[in-house]
Amino acid sequence: MKKIVSALLSLAMLLSAFCFTANADEKPTFLAEYELDGELATVYINIHNNPGITGLQLSVSYLSEALELLSVEDKSLFGNSITHSPISKNPIKISWYDDNSANRTENGTLAVLKFRMTDSSVPCEISLSYKPENVFNSSFTNVEFETKGCIISRYSIGDTNRDGYLDIRDVTTIQLHLAELKTIPEQFLFLADTNVDGDVNIDDATHMQMYLAHFDVVLGKQIQVNT
Repeated sequence: MKKIVSALLSLAMLLSAFCFTANADEKPTFLAEYELDGELATVYINIHNNPGITGLQLSVSYLSEALELLSVEDKSLFGNSITHSPISKNPIKISWYDDNSANRTENGTLAVLKFRMTDSSVPCEISLSYKPENVFNSSFTNVEFETKGCIISRYSIGDTNRDGYLDIRDVTTIQLHLAELKTIPEQFLFLADTNVDGDVNIDDATHMQMYLAHFDVVLGKQIQVNT
């Protein structure tokens, strides 16, 4: 235990020389985020860094074997209503068009989808996609957005050993996986991608150590190091 504490303190001293800042070069993004309450999952379809659009059609895909879509709520982000395909369809398509053909630059929640988890033993991915011609501005010019889905799981990002706790044992699990001594099941690898860069490597173990050492970092969020 003393060795673990000593290692964390050494890491804290090493990293204190760095400045951590958010990435200022953020792109227009359609983003799915969720909250889980028992078997009920609430998914928020958000728009970030909106440069101005007049219309959109966004597809939301999900794992039908593990999720049942219950409802779609319009949050009236742009004033006038969205429309959507029947909730029995997967993917479900969410559409919006400004009646006055004006560019709208609001950011926030476009729609809220409520799901029932019919199988909580597997991670359930929510994917967002769109055709380039289906997101446009008042000049009918295509507007490019990034899409970021989410994975609904009863386990938290960082809980790599899936015991319900975030602790040094999760760091060890990542390290053992990288050393090929103990494999994290493929369907749960996303729990080890603590800095959400799309890859599981030593940076994720470091990110987790920083979180446990009470640095100002968030599991599931990237950081940029400026020296």
